Amino acid sequence: DTCDSIDGVTSDDLVSSMMSRRGIESLNPLLSYMGSHLKCLSDPCHPDTNPSGYISLCVAENKLIVPELSKRLLQLTTPETVTSTTTTGAAPPSFSSFSSSHIMFSGIENFTYNDTRGLMHVRMQVARFLTRNFLQGDGGGRSISALGADADADGKMDGNVEDQGNADTNADTDTNTDEKNVVNPDHVLLTSGGASVLNLLFFTLAEEKDVVLIPAPYYAAFEADMKAFAGMVPCEVRMANPSRGPTVEELEVALKKVEQQGSKVKALLLTNPNNPLGTIYGSDILLDSIAWARGKKIHTVVDEIYALSVHNPSITTFKSVTQLLNNNLQNDVHMLWALSKDLGASGFRFGILYSQNTLLLRALSTLNNFSTIPHPMQTIVGSILSDDNFMESFLDHSREMLRGSYAIVTRGLEEMGCPYVEAEAGMFVYCDLSELLPSKDEEGEVVFAGYVERVGRVVMTPGASQRDDRPGMFRICYTSTSVEILKIAMGRLKDLEEKIRDVGWASLLELETLSVDDRG
Repeated sequence: DTCDSIDGVTSDDLVSSMMSRRGIESLNPLLSYMGSHLKCLSDPCHPDTNPSGYISLCVAENKLIVPELSKRLLQLTTPETVTSTTTTGAAPPSFSSFSSSHIMFSGIENFTYNDTRGLMHVRMQVARFLTRNFLQGDGGGRSISALGADADADGKMDGNVEDQGNADTNADTDTNTDEKNVVNPDHVLLTSGGASVLNLLFFTLAEEKDVVLIPAPYYAAFEADMKAFAGMVPCEVRMANPSRGPTVEELEVALKKVEQQGSKVKALLLTNPNNPLGTIYGSDILLDSIAWARGKKIHTVVDEIYALSVHNPSITTFKSVTQLLNNNLQNDVHMLWALSKDLGASGFRFGILYSQNTLLLRALSTLNNFSTIPHPMQTIVGSILSDDNFMESFLDHSREMLRGSYAIVTRGLEEMGCPYVEAEAGMFVYCDLSELLPSKDEEGEVVFAGYVERVGRVVMTPGASQRDDRPGMFRICYTSTSVEILKIAMGRLKDLEEKIRDVGWASLLELETLSVDDRG
């Protein structure tokens, strides 16, 4: 029975492999559409050399900004000088006018064992980056007292550590050293990607078969992040208005459903900006959700991996949970970010956890021995994040590219007469293609997606894989390819839309069958 759901695997194969149940369960791909994506990689569309090749629009990667990052890494760099001391007591190199290879391979600590939380001078650079880009800025949230936090007479919160480390640890390159206004590097953990952050978090926060609440639709790979090692179970939070976010009443409904099944909810996972919708939760939604979770003794994990991909920051305001909580996350709120989206560097495998739960971080530092980022990579990333001038220019360029490709997709959808969610951030458009399905059910969505892949040679992310209960919803990742190829993809979708409306599904499938028979 175990092999029934594993393509190309027989019972004899499983017996001869002598693998454990855990190993057998790992044979299934992390994402249902991964096979289609790999097909695109093996036969990719190129405007000149392979115009009929496949086009992948199902993976959220920003390839448009890779040339800019690559250019920065290949030139002589002048990031801000690091003035702190390292954990070994030696001053780190200043990096001024050094090449990337010199930065990565000049220091002894890049060759040796070190703190599994991440190199100290890199965590200081990351903490400064988080302070500058997430914690500080205009606006702010409601008073933390509104969340039911318990403060003592000195204003200290439960779960805070009075001794925040030595003077070097607390040093920040900015003049403001007020603890509430800066991220403490001792509260930062560096690990091999955002998925690793979630995997480690869930493993340490919960028991096997405990439940994570996630507002649906949600990023398809979240389920693998919580299941693969932690053995946790996802539960969708259904919402009347997914773009706005969950209400307390909707969270309560999901909780009661889990409890009626005899299970325990241990965490609430929020993605802001949202994937796949591209919308930004309002401050009230985040604060109400955290207050509700705290009242139920549930951890809140906030994934802010698209925080720096807001299309028009002057128009749309994004506020990090760190700012909304006045940098007082206590023991139960944890924020993560990674380089994979905003910097277009998913291959760097660089994930960041910010948590003020010191015992949790102590446990994670032990487990992170298995997923530590190589020290040369830590060092070069630290130098990039410390280069304020480059980062500001880079992110401005990224937003310009995002807006341009977003316009191509939305204009194409409007020409097709297909509704979509107006995105404020991220690198995808969530659209409603239900009018094009042969039947408005999950089977109809599968047939449509298969037809688009076979005939249009375009792969999008189907809504079913994101636990959307509305058949015909698809995510289009528009930064995973060049502008020229994106226009080709939208042209192919437009052609298919016209054929479906003009000819009808019965005739289209019949013609496709005849064509296959002719080739055979």
